[in-house]
Amino acid sequence: MTEILILLSHCISENTPLYGGQGKISISRDKNISKGDSCNTFTIAFQNHSGTHIDCPYHFDKEGKKTCDYTISDFIFEKPVIVEIKKNVGELIMPSDFEKKTLTKKCQKADLILIKTGFEKNRGTEEYFFKNPGVSAEAIRYIRSNFDNVRAIGIDAISISSFMHREEGRRAHCAALKERPEILLIEDMCLSKVNSSIKLRKVYCIPLLINEVDSAPVTIFAEKKTKSKSIQD
Repeated sequence: MTEILILLSHCISENTPLYGGQGKISISRDKNISKGDSCNTFTIAFQNHSGTHIDCPYHFDKEGKKTCDYTISDFIFEKPVIVEIKKNVGELIMPSDFEKKTLTKKCQKADLILIKTGFEKNRGTEEYFFKNPGVSAEAIRYIRSNFDNVRAIGIDAISISSFMHREEGRRAHCAALKERPEILLIEDMCLSKVNSSIKLRKVYCIPLLINEVDSAPVTIFAEKKTKSKSIQD
C-alpha cells in the first residue's frame, strides 16, 4: 500500500469568487525577467477570506483565537470523514440531514467533517457567491452535541453562510466560533475529487500565517491509502 495526496483547496487567482461578489483580488508584477529584470516578483492583495480559507474564533468573537494562536498540530486531522449532503440554491443544511443512522455512525468519532453539497459545480458563476447553500445554526449545534470530537467543518460552498440567509449564517458562525470548544470552519473547498466512499487517513489544513488576523487562506490536502503509486493533485 502507498499513500496518495489529494489537494482539497483551490488556487487563488484574480478570478477567485468572493462572498457576495464583494472585493477584488489583485496580482501585479513588480519585476519581470522578460522585460530585463533579474528576477520575477509580484505584489498580491486580497481579503483574508479569499479562496479556500479557515475561519478562526476571532472572526466573530473579539476575545477569540486568531490564526497564529494555534499550533500546527491543531490544523492536522486524523479522523476526517466526507459526508454527501446535496444542496442547491440557498438551501440550508439542517440537523435532519445528519440524523440518518449511517451518517450518524460515520461522524461519531470524526474530528473533521467535510460536507460535499455538490454546489462546487457552480464555481465560476455568480450563482456560486450569490445563491450558495449554507449551514444552519441548528445543524452546528447538532454536530456539537452529538459528535464530541469534531474540531472543524469544511464545505464545498463559498461560505457556511448562505448569501440568501445572511442572518442565519451569522448565527451559524457564532454557534461554531463563539462557543467552546470552538469548531473551525473551512470554506470554499475543492471536494469534487472525493466522495463519501473514500476513506481519508489524515487531512492537513495549513493556513497562511499572518499575525493578528482572524482567518486566512489555506492549503489543504488529504492522505489516503491506495495500491496506486501515483500522486494525485
